[in-house]
Amino acid sequence: MRFIRPPVIASLWIAAVAGASLQSYRPPQTAGLHRLFHFAVFALTTAILRRSSTSRWPLLRSALSAAMLGAVLELFQTQTRYPIEWWDIRDDAIGALIGALAWATASRLWGPAPDPETKGALEKAS
Repeated sequence: MRFIRPPVIASLWIAAVAGASLQSYRPPQTAGLHRLFHFAVFALTTAILRRSSTSRWPLLRSALSAAMLGAVLELFQTQTRYPIEWWDIRDDAIGALIGALAWATASRLWGPAPDPETKGALEKAS
């Protein structure tokens, strides 16, 4: 059974986050959860980017990339009608840090995630 490769998942996730962030409608019932959404989305973004990364410092680059994505999306939101919200940029960076710390903790507890390239090679060999 073939699974979707991690870079494809990362691309789809980033497109979904960008689409949701740049829409002009904001549901009023989510106002109390706004900060929690930022933390969760960018923590998950860091984890998804880390899973698809092949760089030398994957966790650091993934966290920085997720935080930068949040900042860029916040700047783009100024074009829709919302002023820049510096608190959102801060919350995105905190969420990326939470994701990096969660990944590092999970890696220490359960071992590193398998490399998708190596795993595929092992399955083909057996």
